[in-house]
Amino acid sequence: MTEHVAVESAKSTGAIVPAIARPGFILVGALVIGFLVEALLHGQPIGVGYAVAALVVVAGWLILGRGLELRPSRSALVMLAALAIISVMAAWRASPALRAVDVLVGLGLVLLIAAIYLRGRLPGLSLTDYGMALVLGGIAALIQPFVLLFSDLPKARRAPKADRHRRQQLAPVVAGLLLALPLLLVFGALFASADPVFAAYLRQLFDWNIDLADLIGRLVLSAMLSWTTLGLARHAFTDDSAAGKVLQVGRPDWLRIGGVEAITVLALLNALFVSFVAVQAVYLFGGADTLARTGLTYSEYARRGFFELVTVAALVLSLILLADWLAQPAPPRARRVISSLHGLLVLLTLAILASALQRMRLYQAEYGLTELRLYTTAFMCWLAAVLIWLVITALARPAHPASEDLGRRRFAFGAFVAGLVVVIGLNLLNPDALIARTNLARAAAGVGQPLDAAYLTQTLSADAAPTLVAGLAGITDADARAQLACGLQVQAERLQRQAARLSWRGTTWGGVAARRALTAAEADLAHGAERCSLWFSQGRSD
Repeated sequence: MTEHVAVESAKSTGAIVPAIARPGFILVGALVIGFLVEALLHGQPIGVGYAVAALVVVAGWLILGRGLELRPSRSALVMLAALAIISVMAAWRASPALRAVDVLVGLGLVLLIAAIYLRGRLPGLSLTDYGMALVLGGIAALIQPFVLLFSDLPKARRAPKADRHRRQQLAPVVAGLLLALPLLLVFGALFASADPVFAAYLRQLFDWNIDLADLIGRLVLSAMLSWTTLGLARHAFTDDSAAGKVLQVGRPDWLRIGGVEAITVLALLNALFVSFVAVQAVYLFGGADTLARTGLTYSEYARRGFFELVTVAALVLSLILLADWLAQPAPPRARRVISSLHGLLVLLTLAILASALQRMRLYQAEYGLTELRLYTTAFMCWLAAVLIWLVITALARPAHPASEDLGRRRFAFGAFVAGLVVVIGLNLLNPDALIARTNLARAAAGVGQPLDAAYLTQTLSADAAPTLVAGLAGITDADARAQLACGLQVQAERLQRQAARLSWRGTTWGGVAARRALTAAEADLAHGAERCSLWFSQGRSD
């Protein structure tokens, strides 16, 4: 079956005006956005500067579109809002892992927005459409600027003076800027003389100690960002890009799978999964008593088996989607059999995911929670939700092509939304604080392995510090409490050194909250720093 990107009517999005009408406007806007983004990101980690840069991109997109008299689709507006929210969350949390996820999701949203800005409807996209939107967006970011510079601009110069009215409107704005400049300088100087704090901010803003090599590097990076912005803007605002047309994603005949082959493969896989669950059900879903009877250690039972079972579940989802995409048209009865076998395979996979969660629960109870275990569990929850959604939408459907196509598109939209919900949920959850809270509760209860103070204070981010400070008094073991206090003291010193190197652009709310909590608890953390290296060298995080 042919996959395609859904196209909204011009009535709902406004008339699609080619960017060729005002290529100079797009070029100037892209240059401004590129240089602003570089200035906000230069020399600083992901923080407030990144969030502001993302908001600049969102606002710039809307301003450029309005300048071309284009209205974004409702799906594009929703995705722009999601991009703004996730970007702000990247400045909220201090966890490097979580911020990396936020940045990657943000980049994916930018490419998706460019594909659907005028004409796309997210609920009407299939999995192939999502993938092609990302691919075409990446290609457009590299190729479309050439089209604008060497085709659109020359055509605009040869065209009649249709933009004279716009230039006449712009002239007073430029004149106003020139008149305001000396006034800004005078009043800015007076305010700086009146308030030393304001003067310090101005000095930081205009402290231009020019290093030629650094300047060249920054100009190159600004040009690259402007180039990418220009390509994505033209891709979004014109209807002559490949994403604006129907995407023909054909499958070679030699790759197609007939009904008999599909039934055979699915039946054999189901038999294997049934035998696996049946034979090993005793200890797959057992607990500590089961481990004692089998002689398995926690590491053998949970650690290796957990990741293998998660891999199995991910492969099953990929296999079902690939088989559905490659399947040849089959009679209604054969399609019902295939759907039933798919459903059984999904149910068995959900049982295996439940087993993996049980393994992780036992392992976490003994050794504590870590970032890897938490993020893998979050991925499993998304995987389970997607598998259930697959049964509801794509498998439990009437056996005719139109219904099958609708089910596939509903599944793709639901999987995409579930992914965004998981990412936003992780940001709201504050993973590092949850890890600290869980491990402190284990230590306070005296269960499992000893508290790993080195991991909690030196591996986790500043997001965990307020929770660790609040839970310090609840640690009954004197040695563990001393180790944790010492680790927090070292973390406080490290955060203070980092704060001295950071500008507001690299600051996160998590880092600010951690420094406040550690400063308030400074008296409680006064322990001999000479013992810290010994404690941390003995710390474990397995």
